[in-house]
This record gives sequence, structure tokens and C-alpha cells, in this order.
Amino acid sequence: ASSAFAFYEEAFRAAGIPYLTTAGRGYYIRNEVQDLIHLLRVLSDPSDDLALVGVLRSPLFALDDATIVRLRLANRRSLWDALLDSAEADTVLQFARATLHELYQQRAHLTVPELLRAALNQTGYLATISALPNGVQRCANVEKLIEAARRTSTTSLGDFSAYLEELLNASPREGEAPLEAAGSVRLMTVHASKGLEFPVVVLPDLGRGSPPNRETWLAQRSYGFALRLRDERGERAPSTAYRLALHDEQQMEQAEHERLLYVALTRTIDYLILSGDETHRKKQNWLATLLAIVQQDDAAVLAPLQIYHHTPSDTVA
Repeated sequence: ASSAFAFYEEAFRAAGIPYLTTAGRGYYIRNEVQDLIHLLRVLSDPSDDLALVGVLRSPLFALDDATIVRLRLANRRSLWDALLDSAEADTVLQFARATLHELYQQRAHLTVPELLRAALNQTGYLATISALPNGVQRCANVEKLIEAARRTSTTSLGDFSAYLEELLNASPREGEAPLEAAGSVRLMTVHASKGLEFPVVVLPDLGRGSPPNRETWLAQRSYGFALRLRDERGERAPSTAYRLALHDEQQMEQAEHERLLYVALTRTIDYLILSGDETHRKKQNWLATLLAIVQQDDAAVLAPLQIYHHTPSDTVA
């Protein structure tokens, strides 16, 4: 599940392993993408205090929180006004003020890609993020945003900012910019892997199953709107229509479960590594399905497998 991507990404970063998130809540919530989205929001609407705080704290300017709070307390109208009116001698603050004011003046004369490129050049942003963990990928993500702006270069700054906000809300599975780097791990969902093949495939956390259906209603063409009610004692009393609809839904889920497992198992060329916690004895998970096959003691099935038990509670197949 893409909801677990963050755990794997953190582990890859800690181990110094380059990786590419192909799907999941990857692209639009990346810090470097958010930094530039905030910048465009500020240049489109300087009264957007939240976006301006994001810009000032980002590697674009790296203002510390104490300075930002001091600015805000000095001017109750808006943070933008406080920034422009500030007479502080802080060199970082002066640089932020001058740069943002210049970009704001240029917004009507430059296309969005040109405006972004000007901001990157003036702040040295790419050099800064390239020195951070996974820096090559961060820079590629920035270039992807500029390319998206280039494809819609006739769009106004405000329209493009609104467009990005819509994408952020409506397209959480947008992948990061493609990055072909030797030795990189590609992190993706099974759905995203359809049609692809890799020398080595790792399928982790196979013991993680789907939670049981606890909906109080089901809607199906065959049975209509089926309810799971409670009797006078408060105990569950599903209607006949609900039981039939639930059975059909479970059958469809099982079929999809098997189709996805087939896709996952057939993405590899040379090696397939399967791992999971055997103690998660849920009725429907891939580890249980695979263990049931292995336990048949079929020599043809077992011949290509190497099975390791790391601990009493962890089985790797």
C-alpha cells in the first residue's frame, strides 16, 4: 500500500540507498515541490501569509523562526507588508526582501517557467537541495515542475497556482520525476508495476491484510441498498440482502486479491524476495495464500524456493 511508502523512503535515506518513488503520495507533497508551489502562491497573492512563511523557512531563504515571528509581530497587517517595511540589518532577511520584491515586479513580464528559473538562479536553490539526502531526485522533481509550467506557459501565474492546488488535492498518486540512476530502488504499488519487469523484485509486508468489512450498508445492483441493522438487544442483525451482498463483495475482493498477487509475482526476471509476518493470521493476505501453497509439500513448487525463518514470529518465503 502506498500509505506505507514513507517508512521505506526513510529507511532508504538512512541507509544511503538511492530510490525513486514511482507512485504513492510522492510528488506534490515533496518539500522541494511545496517550496516552489508556495513561492508561486506568494507571487500570485502576497497576502497569503501561510505560503510566505513556507517560502521564508525553505532553503530558498532559510530564515529562522524567531526572525519570522518578530516580523509578524512588528506588522499586524500582513507578513508581506512586514517583510517589505522591515529595516532590520539581517543580511538573510534583506536578501529575502529584495529577491521576493524583484520577483514580484517581474511576475507580469515573465512566463511561469521563466519566473521559477529566475528564482532558482537568484537563490541558488538547486545547489542547496542537491547537497541534501536524495539530492539528485529533488532536483529532478524541480525540473519536472518547471516542465509542467512550460507545457502550460500561456496560463497566468494565478491560474497555474490554482491548477497546482487542484492537482495536489485531486492527484495524490502523482509519481516523482523519472530518474534513471544505476542502483536506484524503484518504490511502487503493484498497480503501478503492471506491464513492467525488473531483475530483482521485493514484495514486503505480505502478512498485511485487508480489514474486514464493517460497513453498516452495502449498495449493489443485484440486491439494492442492503443494511446491517441491530436488533432490540443491540446485537448485529444483518438482513438477508446484506448477507448476500456481502458474500458477493467478498468473492469480488478475493478475485481481485488473486489477480494482484499474480501481477506482483510475475514482475521479476531473476529473483523474487517475499517477506512477511507469519503471526498475522488474517483470512485474506498474500502471505497466507503463499504459505498454503508451500505447505502442500509439492516438490515442483518447493524446488525453486529458499525459505528462511528469521525469528519465531517472522517468516520470509
